[in-house]
Amino acid sequence: MGTVHINYQEVYTRVRKLRSMIEQEHRDTDRRYIDIERTLNRMDGRTNSELQDALEINREKAYVCAGTVLSVLNAMENSARMVEEQERQLANIFNLGGRS
Repeated sequence: MGTVHINYQEVYTRVRKLRSMIEQEHRDTDRRYIDIERTLNRMDGRTNSELQDALEINREKAYVCAGTVLSVLNAMENSARMVEEQERQLANIFNLGGRS
């Protein structure tokens, strides 16, 4: 049976980087939505209203999507921390058992 070696620092580093990238993309997207809203506010009538409604729906979807991805990243990081702690505990048990 093979052995799996996990570089936990690499996991944490990549999760932080991905989280940062998603958060930055979220901020950039929000700015783009604001710019589009400003443009729409200069328009008149029913089309403007429909476009603003669609824009708001899409904005909410983007927030939900970003939140979901961030939740998955948090779960990955928490799982890695749990496995790392369990490995530490097992290593301590085996190390103490070898000393007896």
